[in-house]
Amino acid sequence: MNKDHKLLEEAYQSIYESVSEPLYVGPPKRKEEFLRWLNQLPRTIHPDGSVSVKGDVNLSDLKINRIPFKFKNVTGKFVCVRNKIVSLEGAPESVGDNFMCNHNEINSLEGAPVKVEGSFYCSNNNITSLEGAPKEVGEDFDCDGNNIVSLEGAPEIIKGNFMCYSNNLTSLKGAPKEVGEGFWCSNNNLTSLKGSPKIVGDSFHCDGNPIDSLEGAPEVIGEPVEYNNYYGFHSDRFSDEDYRSFAKKKKYVDGNLSKDLNLDLEDFS
Repeated sequence: MNKDHKLLEEAYQSIYESVSEPLYVGPPKRKEEFLRWLNQLPRTIHPDGSVSVKGDVNLSDLKINRIPFKFKNVTGKFVCVRNKIVSLEGAPESVGDNFMCNHNEINSLEGAPVKVEGSFYCSNNNITSLEGAPKEVGEDFDCDGNNIVSLEGAPEIIKGNFMCYSNNLTSLKGAPKEVGEGFWCSNNNLTSLKGSPKIVGDSFHCDGNPIDSLEGAPEVIGEPVEYNNYYGFHSDRFSDEDYRSFAKKKKYVDGNLSKDLNLDLEDFS
């Protein structure tokens, strides 16, 4: 292929992409409404009909039961809260900020973004499993107020908070291995802490569960601070002091952890 032919082909491809129509899968009666809405966004329509948006996408409070287009990449926030959405089909593959689909009727995370650079919020839906959840989440992961019975499928590392309270969990198996800030599993049906993250940077909340032992508790939890009750271990059956004593006796911390974690690691030998 000579240079001129290649340039001509690229020009035709550019024209083709520019006139491609977005794949619309919303309610037929609202197609023109949503096309006008989409035309106001800085978008790119790909040959397969999927849509990438430079900036935010806000589909909140529109009384829709599904995402009306197939999104590919969104550089800002993707928000579709307070609708009647039952599936994440059409959600973008990657989101440059927060992804928020809370307060819908979603029953599965299949179709969720693979990567969310901000926080992932899917609280107050009908989700029963975390299978299909993003593999990478840059900040918080919030799945509270669902019907989740297993944490299998959760990301392994969460830099912010991981919130799975008010579900139907009987086990923490599948929970992230490391949580940078708080881990919240309150108000479930847990009788054991086995499966907990190994390291929790700020606080661990397990109140409202019939837990009868500290076995399986994290190896490290952030140290309580005098001016903030948020940090430390929180349970209605065991105190933070109980946890610290238990961790020492179990010799969970072996001295290999970095001292700059700013945690209560003294005398853990």
